[in-house]
Amino acid sequence: MLVYFFRTRRCGAILSNNGRKKSYYTYSLWAAVVLWMAVIFTFSHESGTASSERSTGVTVLIETAINTVIPADAGMDRENFQYFIRKTAHFSVYFVLSILVVNALRASNVVRSRAWWLTLLISILYAASDEFHQLFIPGRSGQVTDVLIDTVGASVGLGVYWLSSWIWRKERRKTVRSKEVVRDD
Repeated sequence: MLVYFFRTRRCGAILSNNGRKKSYYTYSLWAAVVLWMAVIFTFSHESGTASSERSTGVTVLIETAINTVIPADAGMDRENFQYFIRKTAHFSVYFVLSILVVNALRASNVVRSRAWWLTLLISILYAASDEFHQLFIPGRSGQVTDVLIDTVGASVGLGVYWLSSWIWRKERRKTVRSKEVVRDD
């Protein structure tokens, strides 16, 4: 699981053991956040035509995959399907962003509840700034509904992170308890 990978700090295991491991690990998590924000910015900076061509290409690709399972005359409306794909992309990128941000905050020793609220705030502000940015791109427009979809994606991402963390902590407690029982014998 993604959270397990980051929580066990496997990506920092190759670094020296002289106390810098955690800081390099934390910096790498923040670098992932910045990189993901740059990806979002790059997609938002595309002109309306380029963005439409990209989503049409994705729609056709998915439509082709669906047509192999469901007959082509199943009554799918391409325009509505493309709209669904675009909004799912909004949801998905902010889902990932929220997991990256909360993970970086937790690695930076931010208390769990504060990390969740800060993650939500960062995600909402970035979504709003992203839509504002699109007002200045030819053929694009900023929409409040997109900010709401982005916020829902970030919230669900936080929920998945929380659930994964809870399961991870629960399993870890079981492991610790079972080791204590073995030692007592």
